[in-house]
Amino acid sequence: MASDVGAIAALCKESFDLEDKAKSGRLAQAPFKSALRRVFAGLAGAVPQPDDAWFGKVFDSYAARCGGNGVSLRAMEDAAKQFVAHHQRKVQAATEQKPAKGIESSGAALSGLVPPPKQVVQNSAGIQGGYAIPNQVPFPPNVQGYVHEASGRRAAGTVELASAVMCPMKQGAGVHEEYTFDQKLGEGSFGQVCVVTHKITGQRRACKRVSVQTETDRRLVDTEIQLLKKLDHPHIMRLSECFVERQGLFLISELCEGGTLLAGFARHGSETAAAAAIRQILGATAYCHSRGVIHRDLKPDNVLYATKAPDSPIKVIDFGLADFLQRLRAAAGGKAMERAGTLVFMAPEMLASQGDGAYGEKVDVWAIGCILYLLITGQHPFYPGRGASEPEIVARIRQGQVPSHPNLLAAPAPARDLTLQLMVANPARRVSAADALRHPWLQDNAEGAVTGGAKVLDKSVFDGLCKYQASSKLKRAVLKLLAKEADEERVKTLREQFRTLDVQQDGFLSREELLAGLRQCEGFRDMTSSDLFRILPPDLFGEKISFTDFTAALLARQGFGKAELMAAFRRFDVRKEGKISLAALSEVLKNAGPASKLEAFKEADVGKDGAIDFDEFCALINA
Repeated sequence: MASDVGAIAALCKESFDLEDKAKSGRLAQAPFKSALRRVFAGLAGAVPQPDDAWFGKVFDSYAARCGGNGVSLRAMEDAAKQFVAHHQRKVQAATEQKPAKGIESSGAALSGLVPPPKQVVQNSAGIQGGYAIPNQVPFPPNVQGYVHEASGRRAAGTVELASAVMCPMKQGAGVHEEYTFDQKLGEGSFGQVCVVTHKITGQRRACKRVSVQTETDRRLVDTEIQLLKKLDHPHIMRLSECFVERQGLFLISELCEGGTLLAGFARHGSETAAAAAIRQILGATAYCHSRGVIHRDLKPDNVLYATKAPDSPIKVIDFGLADFLQRLRAAAGGKAMERAGTLVFMAPEMLASQGDGAYGEKVDVWAIGCILYLLITGQHPFYPGRGASEPEIVARIRQGQVPSHPNLLAAPAPARDLTLQLMVANPARRVSAADALRHPWLQDNAEGAVTGGAKVLDKSVFDGLCKYQASSKLKRAVLKLLAKEADEERVKTLREQFRTLDVQQDGFLSREELLAGLRQCEGFRDMTSSDLFRILPPDLFGEKISFTDFTAALLARQGFGKAELMAAFRRFDVRKEGKISLAALSEVLKNAGPASKLEAFKEADVGKDGAIDFDEFCALINA
């Protein structure tokens, strides 16, 4: 940031103290506005003064996060830094002569160690890797029948929202009407990736303009969109919404600013960082496999750090070649299954010259083994360097022998052992992703290792879950959307709490895991499963709690600003009437019966005028 962060902090402290005449540690809207204007004026013309509407919107947002009793110094400082950074990004975007290099550039310390991405046998048309809009966007394939339910049954009280709310495909709607394009992250044959800002909430997202030129591209982009709508894991990139316009298809996803795995590892590389990265990749992969999905293109470029912080979570991206194993085998019809992915990360069974050409989900495990080998040694196990021919690379992989390397031999024995288990040539003997997660090296060395509740959790975690289960279906539905759209910084603490409880690391919380965590809280040491059954009946979450449900329950305690709620209100207003009618609500709540929908509607329609307006919507969610 060109304006020194320390200078902003000092100005905020001085200005806050001047306005906080009661020394309460909180500022109301008028003194908050005066304090920030003084800060911006003190930056000597580095930024313009925002208009009054901006101050009102920002105050509402931060005040809600501070408990509704004004804005704290820390919140005001964050608002100032965000505004300065936003302004400077706009200035930079306007003056740059060349597109930015992008978040997917590898760090210098590891550059040249991985082959160029053109080694793809079947090119991915994934969200991070691109497409040209067809004249007619095809209907997405029906994937519902292939998805494995985690609990084996759907709980009667769970909330299932229509796709038009959770991840809408907006045809004819202008992406530029809802987002401001701030900064270009990258450009290539696939199109452009830009940083965009939502005009209502101010949230920053990644926007990918893609094109579909062939039937194969259509199938790949359709499958990817549908998969990302279904997959709900803390380490899988979230897709927010899509815009279909004549000039392209625009995909809005969460913004990962920490760069690729190798770029982040070059900054913070250590044994602990490697273990944490592999654990998160394996966690996302095991979750996919439990749902019947295989990725087929795991590699460092398809793993991003959410932020540049040393403890940043990892996100697996680019599901352009991912698919359901059941569907892949059915499509093969007894013949060899198609090769897909990046050659140097393909497993021996995918490249086998003999046999039936079949492969399974463990091709992903092999790829993760290659990634771990690369992190430990600094070299790819099967890519000798530039100029290597495809037949030479294929022959090396088919041999299935992990090359010896001085750095691998010098690595701690547990790290070396896991690498070799992930890269067993015979897939029948290769460890599964779920079993690999229980390897001692990952349990003992990953930063913030999973503890099964040994890190004592605040009792409010369970209070939040109880309050959530007592809410109406409409309120839980809105909270679920708000949780999905929440920024990484806001859910960071909740992510750690979820991981602390998720002993199996499968992306869900079982009732047994929840009970183990609850027993760590004072006053709940002797709680039994029967007690938990009474507090949190299984009809609410089913046998397992997803990450989004967990986040939704606990974000409710923080409250939401009007900007966030307006964006959610517009999603629920599927008929674009400026209100939510009973008919609109019926379209949104997919798995609720007529009586349940009517009950939820009546609770929110305080004015009894046959519609839920924005004020009633806000009152319901922040109650």
